[in-house]
Amino acid sequence: MSTTGAAQRAGEVLAQWDDWSARCTDQLFDLDTRATSVGTDADRLDVAAAFLCRKAIFDRIEQLRVAVQRGGSDVAALSTRPLVDGQGGLVADNLSSAANLVDAIIAKVDQRLTAIEQADATVERSVVAIVHDLAEADRLVEQLGIHAGRVAKLHTRAATTDRTAVSLTALATDVMSMVTVLRSADSDRLRIVAALPGIPAKLEQLVAREVAVRAVVARCRDKVLPLPNLAVPAVAAIEPLDAAVVLSSMPWPAAFAKLQPYLDRLDRLGAALDEVDRRFSLVLSRRDDLRGLLQAYRDKAGAHGLAEDPLLEPAYRVAEAVLWSAPCNVDVAEPLVDVYTDAVNNAVVLRSTPRDSGER
Repeated sequence: MSTTGAAQRAGEVLAQWDDWSARCTDQLFDLDTRATSVGTDADRLDVAAAFLCRKAIFDRIEQLRVAVQRGGSDVAALSTRPLVDGQGGLVADNLSSAANLVDAIIAKVDQRLTAIEQADATVERSVVAIVHDLAEADRLVEQLGIHAGRVAKLHTRAATTDRTAVSLTALATDVMSMVTVLRSADSDRLRIVAALPGIPAKLEQLVAREVAVRAVVARCRDKVLPLPNLAVPAVAAIEPLDAAVVLSSMPWPAAFAKLQPYLDRLDRLGAALDEVDRRFSLVLSRRDDLRGLLQAYRDKAGAHGLAEDPLLEPAYRVAEAVLWSAPCNVDVAEPLVDVYTDAVNNAVVLRSTPRDSGER
């Protein structure tokens, strides 16, 4: 290799060590700050050892710089020569080994400090969450009058729990679970309180609904059979309730035990009225559907010239007589309609099939 080539190569080696030196310096000063803040004695001793090793490396890099200025012939020998500290103690067998040692110390201390910092952050987040959630729990306990003893025990745990990430995370989880229970209860309270002003209007609607359903039932009794074995529930059977008196005279748990069943009863009454309406109307709709089907097949027969057919007309008249009677027994009418519709279909098929007379 020429002298110029050796000098260029030596300059490149020096540039690489300068880059490492700048990166190492930044990392070590950052670690030193972190170790002073949160690290252990072992962390601080390791950082100090890395600084000593760095000092030996920097001294060797300066020797490389002088060698490069002189042409670079001594760079290879300087890179492989052992490094010693200020007291003559061996630091590493060569420059690369020394750099690897410093990098290893930096990585090890950084890992330990990161674990400590993350644990500290977890502790801080848990403490903030516990304080916030206990305050909300206190407010909800005062408002709802429930779970006061359980929340008091959580306050005792908060005052005595070790300030470790594991202990505080467990406590924060338990406090949050308690707050979730209280929030659910408060949601029920808000829902019920919001529903109470509408009770009078809902009762009026149920009374009107009952009148309408009774009219449907009466109409069905006149017109169709068989009828569902269902009674129309009476809105008057529900006792009056002064929700304002209940709320003002009882603690919330007792008020809830009285108000929730009452609201549920109103909902069940509405559903029961709907079911009576549906079941009775279904019988009437069944009669109307059978009437429509019978007439449709009468029209079909007429379209094929069979409206007054002597084989079809008796079946039609029998079904018609039952369907237009009052009350109409739809269980009796349905098979009669089936007989007529089957007869029409068969007659139409026969009329549509060419006769084979045997003549040409």
